[in-house]
Amino acid sequence: MNSKKIAQLLPCMRDADGGPNESATPRLVEELVAERQRIDRLIADLALTREVLDEAIETASAGLSVSPSGIGAKG
Repeated sequence: MNSKKIAQLLPCMRDADGGPNESATPRLVEELVAERQRIDRLIADLALTREVLDEAIETASAGLSVSPSGIGAKG
């Protein structure tokens, strides 16, 4: 969670007297669920990007004596 999001959520973490809130507020739960959904979308996007990159690496290295993690031309 980035600093901006933490700063937005902090008011939900405190009681009216400024002490720690021992129970979650509806707003806190909504914000946490939204943050989890945002992270899930990022993870899905990264996984898709990795799949495309893996395919590109496999295709590019087909004629080379390289493993997908190595570098070097067929010699």
